[in-house]
Amino acid sequence: MAKIIIPELVLEAIELARPTAIAILRFEGATWGPKMIVGFVNILGMEMQIPYSFNAEGENAEWNPEWKSPDAYVRIASKKLGLVMKHELNTSVIVALFPGLLDEGEFLYAGGAYRTGIGGASASGAKGWADEAISEHVLININMLTQLEKDRRILAGHMEI
Repeated sequence: MAKIIIPELVLEAIELARPTAIAILRFEGATWGPKMIVGFVNILGMEMQIPYSFNAEGENAEWNPEWKSPDAYVRIASKKLGLVMKHELNTSVIVALFPGLLDEGEFLYAGGAYRTGIGGASASGAKGWADEAISEHVLININMLTQLEKDRRILAGHMEI
C-alpha cells in the first residue's frame, strides 16, 4: 500500500477548503486590498511544496498596482511556510511569543500554520489572521482525509502501509 498522505489527498483537502476560504476573503475586514491569497502546503516526508490559491473575485479580477506584485505574496507565503516548518509553530505564535526566532528576511505576519504529524501550510494576500485561518482549514482537511483513509484501510484489512 502507498503512504496515506499523497499529493492527490492534499489537492482534495485544498479544494474542500475553497468555499470557506472564499467566504473568509469576502468577510468584511478580512482583507486589506486584494480578495485573494496564494499559499503552499508542505507535508512531512514529502520533498515538495504544493501551491494553491483562492480568489474571491474570480481568476480574471483586476489587479491594483498599489497591492505590490503578485510575486511578493508568493515570496511571503513561502517564507511563512519555511518559518512554520523550521519551528513547528504557527506564525502568529512565533511573532507574538518568540520573535527572537525570526531571522533576517522573515516577516512579522501571521498566516502560516503547523500541525504535528502532518506539516505546514501558509497563505499570503489577506490580513494575517485571515491568511492563517485559511492555512488552518487546509491542514484540518488534510487531517480529516488522512483519518478517513486510515479508517478505509482498516475496514479493508490493509493494516500495513
